[in-house]
Amino acid sequence: GMYHASVRLRCPDFEMSLTGGLRPTPHEAKCSAAANMILELHKKAEEQEQ
Repeated sequence: GMYHASVRLRCPDFEMSLTGGLRPTPHEAKCSAAANMILELHKKAEEQEQ
């Protein structure tokens, strides 16, 4: 079967939870979720710079 993972970041004044895509292994599912988190954090950082 395919695997699905989510990642959650929690700080005192910020919280974000994202999921990754379906992947053939648990490791790849975790990496997909982590990559999505990094992309979203990068977008938020760019928004705050403006």
